[in-house]
Amino acid sequence: MLRAAAYHAKQALTVPQYYGRGLLKVFTTDPVFLWAQAIAFKTLVTLLPLILLAVGIFGRVLRQEDAFTTVAQFLRGFLPPTQSDGLVELVLQLQEASGAITTFGAIFFIATVITMFATLRYVVGAAMGESRHQMRSILGGYAFDLRMVAQVGSLFLLSFGITTAARFLSARSGDLAARAGLDPGFVGTATGGLLQAVTFLVPYVLTVGMLAQLYYFVPRPKPPKRSALAGAAVAAILFELAKNGFAYYATYVADFDRYAQSGEGLGGLGGAFGLILAFVFWVYLSGLILVAGAVVAALHERRVRPRKSRLRKMWSRKPGEFRKHRERVEAEAAEAVHESVHESVGNVARAEPSAAAEVSGAAPGGDALPEGAVRDGGPVPASS
Repeated sequence: MLRAAAYHAKQALTVPQYYGRGLLKVFTTDPVFLWAQAIAFKTLVTLLPLILLAVGIFGRVLRQEDAFTTVAQFLRGFLPPTQSDGLVELVLQLQEASGAITTFGAIFFIATVITMFATLRYVVGAAMGESRHQMRSILGGYAFDLRMVAQVGSLFLLSFGITTAARFLSARSGDLAARAGLDPGFVGTATGGLLQAVTFLVPYVLTVGMLAQLYYFVPRPKPPKRSALAGAAVAAILFELAKNGFAYYATYVADFDRYAQSGEGLGGLGGAFGLILAFVFWVYLSGLILVAGAVVAALHERRVRPRKSRLRKMWSRKPGEFRKHRERVEAEAAEAVHESVHESVGNVARAEPSAAAEVSGAAPGGDALPEGAVRDGGPVPASS
């Protein structure tokens, strides 16, 4: 019985050891931290046009108190308090110019967000192994990035609509309960609990949805859906843990707010510099979590469906990049063999004249062959 318990304990530890070793190998051999830096830079560049576009489109809505509270709560659900409060304040400051910068923000945002998704595509494809991100042409890659912008944007709009509907029901629960003849207190408590559940679950579900799309659609060939969901679920859990941990770190350890004090050398920038530092550090940490989720998805794929068999099936079944690559390699190999054979034939042809001279009628120096020697198939006549 003890042997069976030890066996089951060993089997239970096999799975975490498998994923732990895989993550350790990727983080120690691949430029993961450089990938996270690239994501942080592209996200920082995309942040301003994103805010400009959001303020321009929802400028009229943001001037209404209830809607603005919903948007502020939406931002606070995805970022630590140190950053979300600063972003909400920045949105308030940009409201006055919302009508004039809509077009500029839209154009600049589309251009920058496509480049950001190109970076995400490269990082996710590289983290999931080999060259799974290089199977698209340049134009095909940009078209794919635009498609991912639309898909991820639709998730944001859906979550925004769900949050808005939950806040509307919570605010009007008393009137609706009175019209329906129900207890307003009970209905208000129920809708308040529903609002808290939505506020807690929507960011997690949205994070899983966005990451699962990246892990499933970016690599070619596509991994199993359950592998993409497994990586996205792990990354979303790490994201929530990191958000709470970073909030504590930014408040009590790093103290980014000290840059807003007048005694500091950068105090003239107000809280903007501290906000930028905190935001870049948070996005850098999020980039590491993104890579970790991609690695988990790839490890899960290799565990449930070996990648070699998948590539072999696509190689023989679907013409395209794989078959073109195989034909190109075969052509280069055939050309190399042909050149080698041609060079060998040339060497043999150059060696034949010297061999013929050695078996000719005269020895080197012009001396006659000895009597009885064979020349051109007949004996050499004896001299008189």
